[in-house]
Amino acid sequence: MKEDKIDMLKNIIYVLYDLYNSGFYSLLQNIKRENLVNLYLIAMDKQLNNLLNYYKKSIINSNKNCKKMEGFHYPKLSQINTFLKEKNETFLQS
Repeated sequence: MKEDKIDMLKNIIYVLYDLYNSGFYSLLQNIKRENLVNLYLIAMDKQLNNLLNYYKKSIINSNKNCKKMEGFHYPKLSQINTFLKEKNETFLQS
């Protein structure tokens, strides 16, 4: 049992290192330890040939499903036009 947990930690650390080298910095800031372990256990239950690749993709996909940009909304076209008109008028007056 102890050997399984050591292997699990090695694999999780390897995948985190690989994600870091692949440029997934914001993903690494948002992921929680419990999620890493749960995703790993799910991947282990599937008994796949390429466990680490599946696990890495699971981490990426789970984070895409999270609200990473909470509170951020794209402005409506009318809001953009109003903003541009105000800036243009301010520019022409100066």
